[in-house]
Amino acid sequence: MRLKENPAYGWVVLSTFTLNYSVVVIVFMTLGLLLPDISEELSLSPSQQGWLASSLLIGNLVFEIPLNLWLSHYRPWRISSIAFIAAALMVGLQGWSPTFAVLLVARIGLGLFYLSSQPPRTLVILQWMPRKHIGLANGVMFSLLGFLEGVGFILIPLILVWLDDWRTTLYVWAGVCLVASVMWLLIGGDRITPEFQERMRSQVKTPLGSLFRYREPWLMGLGMAGTVGGRFAFDTFWPTFTGDEYGTAVTTVGLIIGVISMAGAPAMLGVTIKPLFARYTPVVLTISGLGLSLSYIGMLLTGSIPLLFLFGIINGLSFGFFPLMMATLYNLPGIKPRELAVAVALIYTLMWVGGSTGPLITGFVQEATGDLRMALIITSLGPLALSVSGLVLSSRKREVIETEVAPIAGSH
Repeated sequence: MRLKENPAYGWVVLSTFTLNYSVVVIVFMTLGLLLPDISEELSLSPSQQGWLASSLLIGNLVFEIPLNLWLSHYRPWRISSIAFIAAALMVGLQGWSPTFAVLLVARIGLGLFYLSSQPPRTLVILQWMPRKHIGLANGVMFSLLGFLEGVGFILIPLILVWLDDWRTTLYVWAGVCLVASVMWLLIGGDRITPEFQERMRSQVKTPLGSLFRYREPWLMGLGMAGTVGGRFAFDTFWPTFTGDEYGTAVTTVGLIIGVISMAGAPAMLGVTIKPLFARYTPVVLTISGLGLSLSYIGMLLTGSIPLLFLFGIINGLSFGFFPLMMATLYNLPGIKPRELAVAVALIYTLMWVGGSTGPLITGFVQEATGDLRMALIITSLGPLALSVSGLVLSSRKREVIETEVAPIAGSH
């Protein structure tokens, strides 16, 4: 048996894809660690800093669903290979950027190529994973993403301190992205099974119908809008806030945010392994939203390193809901592969709405009031939208159960 025909090889493919996906995510998530140096060199105002953080997401907001519709026609290995290599080039362009405008364009380009890896991510799981392992695959992928993201938050400030130059730091990371891309070119591939072909052929109508057939992606996406808005605002501006307010070193800031991501990794894996969590997904969403908001606010009210690590761990654990939520989409009744890609795209589109507005709100409020803490407290309330989504989903679940039970009860 050739290596790629071994069912276990699917986990190697998924891990290599996640590695590439992670090194791209690290670039836009760690902007806040580089932002003080970038702002000083390019003389950026708070609102320009907000635009810089949001620019990567604005293109995604417009093109998420159209690109998913278009790219879901093509083989995921080919599309993802192009996307990963192009993203590495965009990271290098950011390092070279002589002006704010060029840096803005490079960030938008990075966002679009990151977006191009979204349809392949959904299809790679469907190609390589048996249906019974899809929930676990989501858990493994997102927990590995969280762990690698945490490593990135630790490495980026160390590289920055070592090289003492934000541009060279981005050049180094562009090299990391290229090495990961080569690994994907060699290890990745497509696996077209009869089951996958049948599921693709079963898509007769336009997959856009999934936008109207299912309410769950809308509810979860609105919750994610507030959650991601709070996260991006915090990651962008909290390093500046805690450095100015409490004198926290950039390496310590990177370590704390890294702990947030790493703490989420076992939580993401745990919720997909234990069936109990899947049965109570709405409850998990409700509790997670509360945990995220309260931990963000806690980190804005103290400079104590032990307390910051404690709040960071709570925040990371509160992100454990994400693969559980995404796995729910794979189990929607009768959903087809391309419909699934569109449903995932809808959630990410709504995420980008939040992700693009969160830093902008923070930047404009700070510019208007001069109070960065208050601006961050406002956006820290965003994850409460996730709690509201959980409550609504829980209510809908009870309605479905009552509707199913009523005819049975009436038949006796």
